[in-house]
Amino acid sequence: MLRPALAETAKPVRGFLDSMGVVSQEGTSSYRDKAGLAANMRYLGFTLWGDGLGNDLALLDPIMAIPGMRLVELIPYGIRNVRRQIVEPAKAIIDRWGPKSLYVIRGFNEPNNFQSDYFGKKCGPGAHGRVSYAACAQGMKDIYAAVRAEKVLNAVAVSGVAEPGASGIDNGLQFTTVPNDHTSSTSPPGTQFSDWIDVHAYPNDNRQWPFCQADVTGASRDCNSNLVANHGPSIWGGGYAGYSLSQLPAVPKIATEWGTDSRAGETLQGEIALAGFLDFYQQGWKAALYFQLRDVPEGGADLQTDGLFRSDGTPKLAATWLHNQHLILQDSMADFTSGTLNNSIAGDSKHVHDLLMQKSDGDYYWAIWRESSRGHLDLTLDFGTTVNDVSVYDPTLGTSAISTQASASRLDVTISGHPYFVKFSVPNPSQSR
Repeated sequence: MLRPALAETAKPVRGFLDSMGVVSQEGTSSYRDKAGLAANMRYLGFTLWGDGLGNDLALLDPIMAIPGMRLVELIPYGIRNVRRQIVEPAKAIIDRWGPKSLYVIRGFNEPNNFQSDYFGKKCGPGAHGRVSYAACAQGMKDIYAAVRAEKVLNAVAVSGVAEPGASGIDNGLQFTTVPNDHTSSTSPPGTQFSDWIDVHAYPNDNRQWPFCQADVTGASRDCNSNLVANHGPSIWGGGYAGYSLSQLPAVPKIATEWGTDSRAGETLQGEIALAGFLDFYQQGWKAALYFQLRDVPEGGADLQTDGLFRSDGTPKLAATWLHNQHLILQDSMADFTSGTLNNSIAGDSKHVHDLLMQKSDGDYYWAIWRESSRGHLDLTLDFGTTVNDVSVYDPTLGTSAISTQASASRLDVTISGHPYFVKFSVPNPSQSR
């Protein structure tokens, strides 16, 4: 038995769709045509756009015209005036596009790789283990307090510094708020930097299966290795403590960068893109932003190939498959009471995951995926009750069902290295609880 029967409450399909986004590369040739970028976003069905706080808002009008679009805004690398550089640009976004248009303000971006400074005090870069993030810690404390002091920004989250583990000194940035019992940090207990931690959750070697496991041990090459290394019990830059492994799953978190390139082929990139977004949503991450939307021809080998679209805006397989997934799953509402099923899976294989979701019309979508491109795997799905109108969808083949049957209590499926979606309805929902 791969997974025994358990009472699983379905997650809203709309919640999954709203958790997906992309990061832009402002200033590059691939990102000058905002109307074309908006067309790419509509094609994907994504509703999160990663940008830089303080950029010309008029350039974003075509993207923000997409219903439900929200911004994930990175703070500047050099800050001299928190109100002028952070608070006022954030309020300008709300004024222009409404109270839900700004989703999160991102903290300093990888100071170990890109030097940041706060009022002239430097924060990175430097050799690993010898970087001090003291200026970033002071900056995040001040920025968080300034954002929270503005009533109009109350619904806007603040995420922490990306890659805080590079600091050889414990400044407390591995936490959203320094715990009362953590006294080794240069920031005193109770210091709050953010609402969420910010993880750049790239697969190891950029093209590595399995990508993201359901635990946070950090033992495998997965999206959680960066989570554990930067926020776990032994921080990689200095060996000081962060959250325990048992605490990490409940810590609010966002992946403001993740993804892979297509140098190993568009098929593998597409499989990782489909599975990765489901992994993040399954594990309760607030959102995941793919880096990046389009290839950048003037960049290095990775930037030239890590887009979901080519530099001219034509879709790679990853974009086509995500487009198909959106059409299969599209729904307009996430605020409803979802159902519960005692479902299970029979089979035996590593790296197989599943997630029960539900649309607002009552139909269930059971996602099954395997993080391996080697061969196929036969599984038996047990719904825990007799269900009707069973259809199986494979987004790599299109938007039509690849098989259907009128009713079933069990279903044999064959899966490979990407998600499949099993749609069904429960004739009497009370019998499935």
